[in-house]
Amino acid sequence: MFFKLNKFINNNRKIRIVKWVIYYIFRIVLKFEYLLYKKFKFSKKIKRLFVTTGNISLINVLTIIKKKGNFDIYEDSLLIDTGKGDANFVKKQYEITSLHNFIKKIIVEPRMFPGYQIVLSNHFQVDELYILNHPMHLNTVLPLYPNVKVNLIDEGPGSLLNYNSDKISNLESFMTHHYINKLDFCNIDDIGKINFEPLDINEFRKIAESLSKKYPIEIKSSKDDKIILYCGIYWEVSGLDKETFINVQNETVNNLLNVGYKILYKPHPRDTEFYGLDKNPNVEFINSKFPIELYNLDVLAIVSLSSSTSISPAHYWEIPCFSNVVDDAIKINKKDKINIDLIRYIVKEYSPNYKALLNLDVKNTSREELKLKIKEIYNDFLKDKPLLSQNKNIKEFIRGMNEIK
Repeated sequence: MFFKLNKFINNNRKIRIVKWVIYYIFRIVLKFEYLLYKKFKFSKKIKRLFVTTGNISLINVLTIIKKKGNFDIYEDSLLIDTGKGDANFVKKQYEITSLHNFIKKIIVEPRMFPGYQIVLSNHFQVDELYILNHPMHLNTVLPLYPNVKVNLIDEGPGSLLNYNSDKISNLESFMTHHYINKLDFCNIDDIGKINFEPLDINEFRKIAESLSKKYPIEIKSSKDDKIILYCGIYWEVSGLDKETFINVQNETVNNLLNVGYKILYKPHPRDTEFYGLDKNPNVEFINSKFPIELYNLDVLAIVSLSSSTSISPAHYWEIPCFSNVVDDAIKINKKDKINIDLIRYIVKEYSPNYKALLNLDVKNTSREELKLKIKEIYNDFLKDKPLLSQNKNIKEFIRGMNEIK
């Protein structure tokens, strides 16, 4: 009930305007307190603030913390931007945070930018800031701490865009995975302006495996089932109107079913709408509020329309990933400040189209042979792909995007 009331309040436009006013007034006070803290700090502890969206970015934070070690010299606080996440999503985030002793945990209610919660919590004692590379985070949090050391973090391949990251004067590093050894960074003239620090994938896997064992996904299948995992996304970020999105999604799933694959459907962890797929008798519905990237599942491939799950599980677990990014989904939206259209285009560039899976003789091929053929299709597609920073198709898309905007 409490969470639903907060969600209603935060979805109210007039109340959000009041919060903006509060933020702009009281951030001046917080900045003054921060400067006093820096001038008169007595504690030898280094106070770190981690600003995330939970799930993958939170696992990345835990990876950073574990790798850096020296736990005695730090006091760590955590802020989670929950987005549309419901009460169950928030509960799962607390379960993840239990893997580290955060001195203070801040769970942001729906549709509240991180800067709001920091100001309302009067959290001014910060020496090092670890923040998601996302404009709504950068624009509301960075102004609060003018002299703090800044490290950027990611929540998947979609975070590797330049939101004026190269202009952060006190940027120490961008701590990120080098996804599928192809995705470095995008939309920057000189990639050397940013110090990229690779995350330890083995440490990530250890954390992921500990969580996946504690909260396993049960799959009702036999060892011979030819399983494709289909990962859902919000229709609002699909680049399509809702009716088109549902039609494209149903067509994608049914095409895979018709040639002989078995479909597992995993909705987005924050989404509460399943667009009818949970009612399809031929689709096995699996529901976990944890991201699928935590699970090293024994499936033939992963498919989505335009989600970053069409890239990241291939990096974490070497599972072939495919997409179905239709032309209407990459029409440039000049009002889009996050450049989601560009992210969808990157997904299209770095994951083969799912229709390649339809060309295989699924029904008359053994599961193991099919697995090898799908892996071969994926590897052949990826082997000649350039680095993201050098991709001419991406650069041409960005030029068109800049002309329109």
